[in-house]
Amino acid sequence: MRHRIYKTSVFLLILPLLWSCGSRMHSQIGTQDSRYDAYKPVAVQHLVDALIADMSGEFGEAEMHYRFALLSDSNALPVSNALAEDYLELGRYDEALVLVQRVLIKDPFNPDALEVLADIHIRQHNFDKAIQTLELLSRRYPSNIDAHYRLITIYEVQGKAKEAAVHYARLLDVIGANTLLSLKLGEIYMRSRAYDKAVDVYHRARSSDPNNTEILSALAMAYRFNKEIPKAIEIYESLAELQEDNLQVHASVGLLSIQSGNYEKAVRAFRHADRLQPNNFDFLRSLGFALVQLKRSVEALDVLERASMINGRDLLTMNLLAPIYQNQKRFTQSDSVFERILVFEPNNEVILNNYSYSLAERRTRLEKARQMIEKALKKAPDNGHYLDTMGWVLFQQEEYAQALIYTQRAVAVHPNSEEVWTHLGEIHHKLGNTKDALSAFQKALTINPDNSMLTEKINALSH
Repeated sequence: MRHRIYKTSVFLLILPLLWSCGSRMHSQIGTQDSRYDAYKPVAVQHLVDALIADMSGEFGEAEMHYRFALLSDSNALPVSNALAEDYLELGRYDEALVLVQRVLIKDPFNPDALEVLADIHIRQHNFDKAIQTLELLSRRYPSNIDAHYRLITIYEVQGKAKEAAVHYARLLDVIGANTLLSLKLGEIYMRSRAYDKAVDVYHRARSSDPNNTEILSALAMAYRFNKEIPKAIEIYESLAELQEDNLQVHASVGLLSIQSGNYEKAVRAFRHADRLQPNNFDFLRSLGFALVQLKRSVEALDVLERASMINGRDLLTMNLLAPIYQNQKRFTQSDSVFERILVFEPNNEVILNNYSYSLAERRTRLEKARQMIEKALKKAPDNGHYLDTMGWVLFQQEEYAQALIYTQRAVAVHPNSEEVWTHLGEIHHKLGNTKDALSAFQKALTINPDNSMLTEKINALSH
């Protein structure tokens, strides 16, 4: 296609010469700096006839006229270029190469000859030489759009993303803001993990087209991968205003808000998503998680129970439900949830610990509680929470001496835990170690001065 446009341009530019034989013409043809010298009238006539024959598809006749034109004026470089293009189209690469090499001897940076030379190399699959020629062309003539596009194509086929990115950037410098080019360049930067560069490209593209949803989506993703979460949320919120019914946009706001600890914003986003698509399990679970973090347990329970009805095997949902049931003293439900989790993950040490502690607090099924916490401690023998649970189970089984050993180890791991110090005080009290019990309760009170129950225990032991 390029050579046809080129030859049409030649025809239109040479036409005035028919009316002023021997006149001198200087013009850019196809690309910049391609010049005509003074032509002889006979050469001009043959060139025009050749171009007309070209446009009619009569390549044999065109070749004859090009050759006559060159015989009349051997310095007519555009004639050599035009004939070389015909040879190129006819697959006569060696003859085309001879012609463009002659042109380049006379004019080493002739842009049309360089383009034809690059075409020859591409047709012959000599991509290294094609790249070398096109790079020369693009350096010499930075605004040559065609050279940049060809280099981009070759580099992308070869998987050379960084090299392609250079020419995408140069194209943007030449033609200005362009959504498609910006998206392509940004995509290359994203694939090569140059997220900061992708952010810069998309940000500049947004400046010229602020409401383009493709650009906004790409920019939000780039911010996300560049770990600029607040900015990513801001862009997703802009997208949400433009695409109120876009589920993924609202979900992205919600997930990133959870990631950044902004649970109120996460709740709003997932509430919106839930209205758009009720009973979407992922949205419900995420909404429930955010509500749990905000200690809005009544709302969280409703949402998480809906999620559990959709997917009763999801461990995170069950893990979130169990403590809510416990806090509401709905132990039948909480025990049921713990049991379901252990069916799927019998060695889940966190659940083994939590379930064991729940049973110990209620002084029920203590042998089962002991078996579970022993199993957890085998996996993590120095875990302070597990040591404390073991101590508390033993306390409820009235094995106070053993309970003391585990709880002392627990307090060494968690010296700032009010709960562990309180447990230690209770154990010392049962063992008759009043002074040690008082000391442990006082330590717990320094951690939580508002605990009135601790104050009562201390007062009782002090008298």
